[in-house]
Amino acid sequence: MKKFTGFIAVFMAVLLCVPSVATVFAANTAYTAAAEEAQEENSAAAQPQTTAYDLQEGVYRVQYQNQVLTAVKGADGSLSPVFAEAQDADAQAFSVTKTEQGGYTVIHQSTQKALTAQDGTVVLSDWSGEQTQYWTPETAENGVVLLKSYAGAMLVSGEDGAAQLSGALPAESIVFEAVETAVQLEQHDNSEEETASYAANEDAAQKNSSAVIADGYYEIRSAVSGKNLEVYGVSTAGGAAVTQWYATGGKNQKWKVENQSDGTVRITNVNSGLVLDYNGTANQYEQWGWHGRANQRWSIIASGTQGNYFIRNMSDGRAMDVLYGNMNDGQYVTHYDFNGGVNQQWQFIKTDPDQTQVLPNGYYEIQSATSCKKLEIYGAGVLGGSIVTQWEATGGRNQKWYLEDQSDGTIRLTNVNSGLVLDYNSSTNQYEQWDWHGRA
Repeated sequence: MKKFTGFIAVFMAVLLCVPSVATVFAANTAYTAAAEEAQEENSAAAQPQTTAYDLQEGVYRVQYQNQVLTAVKGADGSLSPVFAEAQDADAQAFSVTKTEQGGYTVIHQSTQKALTAQDGTVVLSDWSGEQTQYWTPETAENGVVLLKSYAGAMLVSGEDGAAQLSGALPAESIVFEAVETAVQLEQHDNSEEETASYAANEDAAQKNSSAVIADGYYEIRSAVSGKNLEVYGVSTAGGAAVTQWYATGGKNQKWKVENQSDGTVRITNVNSGLVLDYNGTANQYEQWGWHGRANQRWSIIASGTQGNYFIRNMSDGRAMDVLYGNMNDGQYVTHYDFNGGVNQQWQFIKTDPDQTQVLPNGYYEIQSATSCKKLEIYGAGVLGGSIVTQWEATGGRNQKWYLEDQSDGTIRLTNVNSGLVLDYNSSTNQYEQWDWHGRA
Protein backbone atom coordinates (compact mmCIF):
# COMPACT_ATOMS: atom_id res chain seq x y z
CA MET A 1 0.00 0.00 0.00
CA LYS A 2 2.88 2.41 0.77
CA LYS A 3 4.48 1.61 -2.58
CA PHE A 4 1.24 2.35 -4.41
CA THR A 5 0.76 5.63 -2.50
CA GLY A 6 4.31 6.66 -3.33
CA PHE A 7 3.77 5.91 -7.04
CA ILE A 8 0.69 8.15 -7.10
CA ALA A 9 2.63 10.99 -5.50
CA VAL A 10 5.42 10.70 -8.05
CA PHE A 11 2.91 10.52 -10.95
CA MET A 12 1.11 13.68 -9.74
CA ALA A 13 4.42 15.52 -9.46
CA VAL A 14 5.25 14.64 -13.08
CA LEU A 15 1.87 15.86 -14.30
CA LEU A 16 2.36 19.17 -12.54
CA CYS A 17 5.71 19.66 -14.31
CA VAL A 18 4.51 18.74 -17.91
CA PRO A 19 2.23 21.03 -19.99
CA SER A 20 -1.00 19.57 -21.20
CA VAL A 21 -1.19 18.00 -24.65
CA ALA A 22 -3.65 20.73 -25.73
CA THR A 23 -1.21 23.42 -24.60
CA VAL A 24 1.68 21.85 -26.56
CA PHE A 25 -0.51 21.43 -29.70
CA ALA A 26 -1.69 25.04 -29.50
CA ALA A 27 1.87 26.29 -29.19
CA ASN A 28 3.02 24.18 -32.18
CA THR A 29 0.11 25.43 -34.31
CA ALA A 30 0.94 29.05 -33.53
CA TYR A 31 4.62 28.43 -34.35
CA THR A 32 3.75 26.72 -37.67
CA ALA A 33 1.40 29.54 -38.72
CA ALA A 34 4.05 32.13 -37.89
CA ALA A 35 6.68 30.19 -39.84
CA GLU A 36 4.41 29.85 -42.87
CA GLU A 37 3.57 33.56 -42.77
CA ALA A 38 7.25 34.43 -42.61
CA GLN A 39 7.97 32.05 -45.49
CA GLU A 40 5.22 33.64 -47.60
CA GLU A 41 6.61 37.11 -46.82
CA ASN A 42 10.10 35.99 -47.85
CA SER A 43 8.72 34.38 -51.01
CA ALA A 44 6.80 37.55 -51.87
CA ALA A 45 9.94 39.58 -51.34
CA ALA A 46 11.94 37.18 -53.58
CA GLN A 47 9.37 37.19 -56.43
CA PRO A 48 8.84 40.75 -57.74
CA GLN A 49 5.31 41.91 -58.46
CA THR A 50 4.96 42.08 -62.24
CA THR A 51 2.51 42.86 -64.99
CA ALA A 52 2.32 41.53 -68.54
CA TYR A 53 4.61 43.22 -71.08
CA ASP A 54 2.89 43.72 -74.42
CA LEU A 55 5.43 42.34 -76.89
CA GLN A 56 4.43 42.20 -80.54
CA GLU A 57 5.37 39.15 -82.58
CA GLY A 58 8.41 39.68 -84.77
CA VAL A 59 12.13 39.19 -85.20
CA TYR A 60 14.28 40.76 -82.47
CA ARG A 61 17.74 41.17 -81.05
CA VAL A 62 17.42 40.36 -77.33
CA GLN A 63 19.69 42.66 -75.28
CA TYR A 64 20.79 42.71 -71.64
CA GLN A 65 23.39 45.10 -70.15
CA ASN A 66 24.33 46.35 -73.64
CA GLN A 67 25.09 42.81 -74.80
CA VAL A 68 23.06 40.90 -77.38
CA LEU A 69 21.85 37.32 -77.09
CA THR A 70 23.91 35.35 -79.61
CA ALA A 71 23.99 31.74 -80.79
CA VAL A 72 27.62 30.65 -80.44
CA LYS A 73 28.79 27.39 -81.99
CA GLY A 74 31.08 25.25 -79.83
CA ALA A 75 33.91 22.96 -80.89
CA ASP A 76 31.48 20.03 -80.98
CA GLY A 77 29.10 21.94 -83.26
CA SER A 78 26.49 22.55 -80.56
CA LEU A 79 24.94 26.00 -80.10
CA SER A 80 24.95 27.94 -76.84
CA PRO A 81 23.11 31.20 -76.02
CA VAL A 82 25.63 33.85 -74.96
CA PHE A 83 25.33 37.61 -74.44
CA ALA A 84 27.99 39.20 -76.67
CA GLU A 85 28.86 42.43 -78.46
CA ALA A 86 26.33 43.61 -81.02
CA GLN A 87 27.04 42.56 -84.58
CA ASP A 88 25.13 42.59 -87.86
CA ALA A 89 24.66 38.85 -88.09
CA ASP A 90 21.94 36.19 -88.26
CA ALA A 91 23.43 34.71 -85.09
CA GLN A 92 21.69 37.46 -83.12
CA ALA A 93 18.21 37.35 -84.70
CA PHE A 94 15.42 35.60 -82.77
CA SER A 95 11.82 35.10 -83.87
CA VAL A 96 9.42 35.81 -81.00
CA THR A 97 5.93 34.34 -81.43
CA LYS A 98 2.94 34.39 -79.11
CA THR A 99 1.28 31.02 -78.49
CA GLU A 100 -2.32 30.05 -77.82
CA GLN A 101 -1.28 29.13 -74.27
CA GLY A 102 -0.38 32.77 -73.62
CA GLY A 103 3.40 32.43 -73.48
CA TYR A 104 5.95 33.14 -76.19
CA THR A 105 8.45 31.05 -78.09
CA VAL A 106 11.91 32.48 -78.77
CA ILE A 107 13.39 30.80 -81.85
CA HIS A 108 16.86 31.43 -83.28
CA GLN A 109 16.12 32.69 -86.76
CA SER A 110 18.76 30.97 -88.87
CA THR A 111 18.94 27.58 -87.10
CA GLN A 112 15.33 27.33 -85.86
CA LYS A 113 16.61 26.24 -82.41
CA ALA A 114 14.37 27.16 -79.48
CA LEU A 115 15.52 29.04 -76.36
CA THR A 116 15.00 26.46 -73.61
CA ALA A 117 15.17 26.54 -69.79
CA GLN A 118 17.05 23.43 -68.73
CA ASP A 119 18.17 22.53 -65.20
CA GLY A 120 18.66 26.13 -64.14
CA THR A 121 20.52 27.03 -67.31
CA VAL A 122 19.51 28.24 -70.77
CA VAL A 123 20.23 26.25 -73.94
CA LEU A 124 19.27 26.22 -77.61
CA SER A 125 17.55 22.98 -78.59
CA ASP A 126 15.23 21.47 -81.18
CA TRP A 127 11.61 22.49 -80.84
CA SER A 128 9.67 19.98 -78.71
CA GLY A 129 6.69 22.02 -77.55
CA GLU A 130 7.46 21.35 -73.87
CA GLN A 131 6.80 24.05 -71.26
CA THR A 132 10.54 24.60 -70.86
CA GLN A 133 10.44 26.36 -74.25
CA TYR A 134 7.77 28.90 -73.30
CA TRP A 135 8.71 32.36 -72.03
CA THR A 136 6.78 35.34 -70.66
CA PRO A 137 7.84 39.00 -71.00
CA GLU A 138 6.79 40.97 -67.92
CA THR A 139 7.39 44.38 -66.32
CA ALA A 140 8.37 44.72 -62.63
CA GLU A 141 7.07 47.50 -60.37
CA ASN A 142 10.31 49.42 -60.84
CA GLY A 143 9.89 49.33 -64.63
CA VAL A 144 12.49 46.62 -65.33
CA VAL A 145 11.43 44.39 -68.24
CA LEU A 146 11.91 40.67 -67.56
CA LEU A 147 11.89 37.54 -69.69
CA LYS A 148 10.68 34.76 -67.41
CA SER A 149 10.85 31.02 -67.93
CA TYR A 150 7.89 28.73 -67.28
CA ALA A 151 9.08 28.27 -63.66
CA GLY A 152 9.40 32.00 -63.01
CA ALA A 153 13.19 32.32 -63.19
CA MET A 154 14.45 35.30 -65.21
CA LEU A 155 16.88 35.43 -68.14
CA VAL A 156 20.16 37.19 -67.23
CA SER A 157 23.81 37.15 -68.20
CA GLY A 158 26.38 35.23 -66.16
CA GLU A 159 29.92 36.44 -65.44
CA ASP A 160 31.22 34.81 -68.60
CA GLY A 161 28.33 36.17 -70.68
CA ALA A 162 26.52 32.83 -70.82
CA ALA A 163 22.73 33.13 -70.71
CA GLN A 164 21.41 31.80 -67.42
CA LEU A 165 18.41 31.94 -65.09
CA SER A 166 18.07 33.90 -61.87
CA GLY A 167 15.39 34.09 -59.19
CA ALA A 168 16.47 37.60 -58.17
CA LEU A 169 15.16 40.75 -59.86
CA PRO A 170 17.70 41.82 -62.53
CA ALA A 171 19.22 45.26 -62.23
CA GLU A 172 18.56 46.09 -65.90
CA SER A 173 15.83 45.43 -68.42
CA ILE A 174 15.74 42.94 -71.24
CA VAL A 175 15.50 45.04 -74.42
CA PHE A 176 13.81 43.72 -77.56
CA GLU A 177 15.24 45.51 -80.60
CA ALA A 178 13.18 44.83 -83.71
CA VAL A 179 15.05 43.46 -86.72
CA GLU A 180 13.87 44.24 -90.26
CA THR A 181 11.49 41.40 -91.11
CA ALA A 182 12.17 41.52 -94.84
CA VAL A 183 14.83 38.98 -95.69
CA GLN A 184 18.19 40.56 -96.49
CA LEU A 185 19.29 39.10 -99.79
CA GLU A 186 22.87 38.07 -100.31
CA GLN A 187 24.87 38.21 -103.50
CA HIS A 188 26.12 34.80 -104.60
CA ASP A 189 28.95 33.78 -106.85
CA ASN A 190 27.11 34.24 -110.12
CA SER A 191 28.27 35.06 -113.59
CA GLU A 192 27.97 38.70 -114.72
CA GLU A 193 24.85 37.82 -116.70
CA GLU A 194 23.22 36.09 -113.71
CA THR A 195 24.14 38.99 -111.45
CA ALA A 196 22.59 41.49 -113.88
CA SER A 197 19.42 39.38 -114.11
CA TYR A 198 19.34 39.09 -110.34
CA ALA A 199 19.62 42.88 -109.93
CA ALA A 200 16.96 43.51 -112.57
CA ASN A 201 14.52 41.22 -110.78
CA GLU A 202 15.33 42.87 -107.47
CA ASP A 203 14.52 46.27 -108.99
CA ALA A 204 11.27 44.91 -110.43
CA ALA A 205 10.36 43.43 -107.07
CA GLN A 206 10.92 46.80 -105.40
CA LYS A 207 8.80 48.61 -107.97
CA ASN A 208 6.00 46.10 -107.52
CA SER A 209 6.30 45.70 -103.76
CA SER A 210 2.76 46.98 -103.31
CA ALA A 211 1.35 44.21 -105.56
CA VAL A 212 0.80 41.81 -102.67
CA ILE A 213 -1.62 38.94 -103.23
CA ALA A 214 -4.89 39.74 -101.48
CA ASP A 215 -6.34 37.42 -98.86
CA GLY A 216 -8.35 34.70 -100.54
CA TYR A 217 -8.35 31.22 -102.07
CA TYR A 218 -6.01 30.34 -104.93
CA GLU A 219 -4.51 27.61 -107.02
CA ILE A 220 -0.74 28.20 -107.13
CA ARG A 221 0.63 27.31 -110.57
CA SER A 222 4.23 27.11 -111.77
CA ALA A 223 4.95 29.55 -114.58
CA VAL A 224 7.44 27.12 -116.12
CA SER A 225 5.70 23.73 -115.86
CA GLY A 226 2.04 24.77 -115.73
CA LYS A 227 1.60 22.34 -112.83
CA ASN A 228 -0.24 23.15 -109.63
CA LEU A 229 1.27 23.18 -106.17
CA GLU A 230 -0.40 20.40 -104.19
CA VAL A 231 -0.18 18.25 -101.08
CA TYR A 232 0.83 14.83 -102.39
CA GLY A 233 -1.72 12.06 -102.19
CA VAL A 234 -4.47 14.33 -100.81
CA SER A 235 -2.89 13.75 -97.42
CA THR A 236 -4.19 15.44 -94.29
CA ALA A 237 -1.21 14.38 -92.15
CA GLY A 238 1.46 16.72 -90.82
CA GLY A 239 4.72 16.19 -92.70
CA ALA A 240 3.09 15.30 -96.02
CA ALA A 241 5.19 16.46 -98.97
CA VAL A 242 4.24 19.36 -101.24
CA THR A 243 4.74 18.62 -104.93
CA GLN A 244 3.64 19.80 -108.37
CA TRP A 245 0.88 18.01 -110.29
CA TYR A 246 -1.42 18.57 -113.21
CA ALA A 247 -4.56 20.53 -112.32
CA THR A 248 -7.20 18.24 -110.82
CA GLY A 249 -9.50 20.77 -109.16
CA GLY A 250 -8.94 18.91 -105.89
CA LYS A 251 -8.92 20.72 -102.56
CA ASN A 252 -5.33 19.55 -102.00
CA GLN A 253 -4.44 21.97 -104.82
CA LYS A 254 -6.29 24.91 -103.26
CA TRP A 255 -4.60 27.30 -100.85
CA LYS A 256 -5.79 30.04 -98.53
CA VAL A 257 -3.55 33.13 -98.57
CA GLU A 258 -3.57 35.26 -95.40
CA ASN A 259 -1.46 38.39 -95.05
CA GLN A 260 0.04 38.75 -91.56
CA SER A 261 0.57 41.93 -89.54
CA ASP A 262 4.36 41.77 -90.01
CA GLY A 263 4.09 41.80 -93.81
CA THR A 264 4.60 38.06 -94.25
CA VAL A 265 2.06 35.61 -95.64
CA ARG A 266 0.58 32.39 -94.28
CA ILE A 267 -0.46 29.80 -96.91
CA THR A 268 -2.91 27.12 -95.76
CA ASN A 269 -3.99 24.03 -97.67
CA VAL A 270 -7.77 23.92 -98.03
CA ASN A 271 -8.02 20.13 -97.88
CA SER A 272 -5.98 19.56 -94.71
CA GLY A 273 -6.14 22.90 -92.90
CA LEU A 274 -2.35 22.67 -92.41
CA VAL A 275 0.07 25.37 -93.52
CA LEU A 276 2.86 25.43 -96.08
CA ASP A 277 6.10 24.85 -94.16
CA TYR A 278 9.77 24.65 -95.11
CA ASN A 279 11.46 21.77 -93.29
CA GLY A 280 15.12 22.77 -93.16
CA THR A 281 16.20 19.37 -91.81
CA ALA A 282 14.67 17.46 -94.72
CA ASN A 283 15.19 20.40 -97.11
CA GLN A 284 11.69 20.09 -98.53
CA TYR A 285 8.29 21.72 -98.46
CA GLU A 286 5.72 20.03 -96.25
CA GLN A 287 2.45 20.81 -94.47
CA TRP A 288 2.28 21.21 -90.69
CA GLY A 289 0.14 22.79 -88.00
CA TRP A 290 0.67 26.54 -87.62
CA HIS A 291 3.30 27.63 -85.08
CA GLY A 292 4.10 30.97 -86.69
CA ARG A 293 7.87 30.75 -86.85
CA ALA A 294 9.87 32.00 -89.84
CA ASN A 295 9.84 28.72 -91.78
CA GLN A 296 6.04 28.99 -92.06
CA ARG A 297 6.05 32.62 -93.13
CA TRP A 298 6.42 33.65 -96.76
CA SER A 299 7.23 36.73 -98.80
CA ILE A 300 5.33 37.04 -102.08
CA ILE A 301 6.95 39.49 -104.48
CA ALA A 302 5.85 40.48 -107.98
CA SER A 303 8.31 39.56 -110.73
CA GLY A 304 9.01 41.56 -113.86
CA THR A 305 6.38 39.49 -115.71
CA GLN A 306 2.79 40.50 -115.06
CA GLY A 307 0.87 37.87 -113.08
CA ASN A 308 4.01 36.02 -111.97
CA TYR A 309 5.30 36.07 -108.40
CA PHE A 310 8.25 34.84 -106.38
CA ILE A 311 7.49 32.88 -103.19
CA ARG A 312 10.33 33.19 -100.67
CA ASN A 313 10.67 31.65 -97.24
CA MET A 314 11.35 34.03 -94.36
CA SER A 315 13.79 31.66 -92.62
CA ASP A 316 16.56 32.23 -95.17
CA GLY A 317 15.15 34.15 -98.16
CA ARG A 318 15.47 31.27 -100.59
CA ALA A 319 12.80 30.80 -103.23
CA MET A 320 10.31 28.11 -104.15
CA ASP A 321 11.75 26.59 -107.32
CA VAL A 322 10.82 23.91 -109.85
CA LEU A 323 14.03 21.89 -110.13
CA TYR A 324 15.58 22.43 -113.57
CA GLY A 325 12.14 23.56 -114.77
CA ASN A 326 10.97 19.93 -114.74
CA MET A 327 7.66 19.48 -116.56
CA ASN A 328 6.69 16.18 -114.90
CA ASP A 329 4.31 15.50 -112.04
CA GLY A 330 6.02 14.74 -108.76
CA GLN A 331 8.38 16.01 -106.13
CA TYR A 332 10.23 18.60 -108.19
CA VAL A 333 9.36 21.63 -106.06
CA THR A 334 12.55 22.55 -104.25
CA HIS A 335 14.11 25.24 -102.04
CA TYR A 336 16.83 27.13 -103.91
CA ASP A 337 18.90 30.32 -103.84
CA PHE A 338 16.92 33.15 -105.37
CA ASN A 339 17.93 33.79 -109.00
CA GLY A 340 14.83 35.38 -110.54
CA GLY A 341 14.40 32.63 -113.17
CA VAL A 342 11.04 31.61 -114.60
CA ASN A 343 11.32 28.32 -112.71
CA GLN A 344 10.97 30.40 -109.52
CA GLN A 345 7.86 32.23 -110.70
CA TRP A 346 4.33 31.27 -109.68
CA GLN A 347 0.82 32.35 -110.61
CA PHE A 348 -2.03 32.80 -108.12
CA ILE A 349 -5.32 31.79 -109.76
CA LYS A 350 -8.46 32.60 -107.79
CA THR A 351 -10.60 29.58 -107.02
CA ASP A 352 -13.71 28.47 -105.17
CA PRO A 353 -12.53 26.42 -102.17
CA ASP A 354 -15.71 24.32 -102.20
CA GLN A 355 -15.75 23.58 -105.92
CA THR A 356 -13.66 20.54 -106.84
CA GLN A 357 -15.08 19.40 -110.17
CA VAL A 358 -13.44 20.28 -113.47
CA LEU A 359 -16.20 18.40 -115.31
CA PRO A 360 -19.71 17.78 -113.94
CA ASN A 361 -20.87 14.23 -113.26
CA GLY A 362 -22.25 12.59 -116.39
CA TYR A 363 -21.71 10.31 -119.37
CA TYR A 364 -18.83 11.01 -121.76
CA GLU A 365 -16.87 9.66 -124.68
CA ILE A 366 -13.15 10.28 -124.11
CA GLN A 367 -11.21 11.21 -127.24
CA SER A 368 -7.44 11.61 -127.72
CA ALA A 369 -6.46 15.12 -128.77
CA THR A 370 -3.67 13.62 -130.91
CA SER A 371 -5.20 10.59 -132.65
CA CYS A 372 -8.88 11.59 -132.36
CA LYS A 373 -9.64 7.99 -131.41
CA LYS A 374 -11.94 6.97 -128.54
CA LEU A 375 -10.98 5.34 -125.24
CA GLU A 376 -12.63 1.92 -125.10
CA ILE A 377 -12.62 -1.52 -123.49
CA TYR A 378 -11.03 -3.80 -126.10
CA GLY A 379 -13.44 -6.30 -127.63
CA ALA A 380 -16.32 -4.94 -125.52
CA GLY A 381 -15.01 -7.15 -122.72
CA VAL A 382 -16.99 -7.31 -119.47
CA LEU A 383 -14.43 -9.18 -117.37
CA GLY A 384 -12.04 -7.70 -114.84
CA GLY A 385 -8.60 -7.30 -116.39
CA SER A 386 -9.84 -6.46 -119.89
CA ILE A 387 -7.46 -3.91 -121.37
CA VAL A 388 -8.25 -0.32 -122.30
CA THR A 389 -7.24 0.81 -125.79
CA GLN A 390 -8.02 3.52 -128.36
CA TRP A 391 -10.26 2.81 -131.36
CA GLU A 392 -12.19 4.45 -134.16
CA ALA A 393 -15.51 5.84 -132.96
CA THR A 394 -18.14 3.10 -133.06
CA GLY A 395 -20.85 4.51 -130.81
CA GLY A 396 -20.60 1.33 -128.74
CA ARG A 397 -21.29 1.26 -124.98
CA ASN A 398 -17.69 0.07 -124.42
CA GLN A 399 -16.62 3.57 -125.58
CA LYS A 400 -18.89 5.36 -123.13
CA TRP A 401 -17.86 6.30 -119.60
CA TYR A 402 -19.62 7.63 -116.53
CA LEU A 403 -17.63 10.32 -114.67
CA GLU A 404 -18.23 10.68 -110.90
CA ASP A 405 -16.60 13.30 -108.72
CA GLN A 406 -15.19 12.03 -105.41
CA SER A 407 -15.07 13.95 -102.12
CA ASP A 408 -11.23 14.13 -102.17
CA GLY A 409 -11.13 15.93 -105.53
CA THR A 410 -10.42 12.83 -107.64
CA ILE A 411 -12.83 11.24 -110.13
CA ARG A 412 -14.02 7.71 -110.84
CA LEU A 413 -14.53 6.58 -114.46
CA THR A 414 -16.89 3.63 -114.98
CA ASN A 415 -17.33 1.88 -118.31
CA VAL A 416 -21.01 1.89 -119.28
CA ASN A 417 -20.86 -1.52 -120.97
CA SER A 418 -19.22 -3.52 -118.18
CA GLY A 419 -19.91 -1.48 -115.04
CA LEU A 420 -16.22 -1.83 -114.11
CA VAL A 421 -13.93 1.13 -113.45
CA LEU A 422 -10.86 2.42 -115.24
CA ASP A 423 -7.80 1.08 -113.37
CA TYR A 424 -4.03 1.41 -113.74
CA ASN A 425 -2.28 -1.95 -113.23
CA SER A 426 1.31 -1.14 -112.26
CA SER A 427 2.34 -4.81 -112.53
CA THR A 428 1.59 -4.91 -116.25
CA ASN A 429 1.99 -1.12 -116.76
CA GLN A 430 -1.28 -0.87 -118.62
CA TYR A 431 -4.82 0.43 -118.20
CA GLU A 432 -7.47 -2.18 -117.47
CA GLN A 433 -10.98 -2.39 -116.03
CA TRP A 434 -11.67 -3.83 -112.58
CA ASP A 435 -14.19 -3.67 -109.76
CA TRP A 436 -14.04 -0.47 -107.70
CA HIS A 437 -11.80 -0.67 -104.60
CA GLY A 438 -11.20 3.06 -104.16
CA ARG A 439 -7.44 3.00 -103.82
CA ALA A 440 -5.19 5.47 -105.63
